[in-house]
Amino acid sequence: MKKQVSYKIVSLVFGIMVICFAAAFYAFGWTGPTASPPNLNVDPPINVGGTGQYKSGALGIGGAFRAYSNAIIDGNVGIGTPSPSQKLDVSGNIVASGTICDSGGTNCIGGGTGPTLTALGWERKSLAGGNTVTISCSAGKRVIGGGCNAAAACGMMASFPQTNTTWYCSTTASCGAGITAYIICANQ
Repeated sequence: MKKQVSYKIVSLVFGIMVICFAAAFYAFGWTGPTASPPNLNVDPPINVGGTGQYKSGALGIGGAFRAYSNAIIDGNVGIGTPSPSQKLDVSGNIVASGTICDSGGTNCIGGGTGPTLTALGWERKSLAGGNTVTISCSAGKRVIGGGCNAAAACGMMASFPQTNTTWYCSTTASCGAGITAYIICANQ
């Protein structure tokens, strides 16, 4: 006589097996590697966390950043500004040990091989004086910018281009050290 297997026993055994598999997956879930994979056949993943991580080879982050041997950044880059409006938008001073050129490589400033501001026809001058100072560009040049500097005790300061070749600075109070006027000029 054949013994019949109860569906209750089959269901119970199947349920226990499912619970065992679920417990095993939970207990032995993914943990980051503690060493490089065997035989270096798989690259270790970059993990999340607060520790610094380094990767050889290319790295891409959500289409916003790509880094190969050189960094390639899609969109605008801001240094010191949270909302850059240009490919490189810097809020602050720039120090370059090399030459900075336009896209054609012909209009350059700084560096040991490119022309300087002077070679491009620009000049920067300063003049110290009393409470009123007027500084002028050299012949054939026009004002493109300027400014003044004085101690706080000198009072309110006026600073503006007086003509297209001169910059004017004055204070409302008499101060011993006087003021210094600065001018930047370019070829007309």
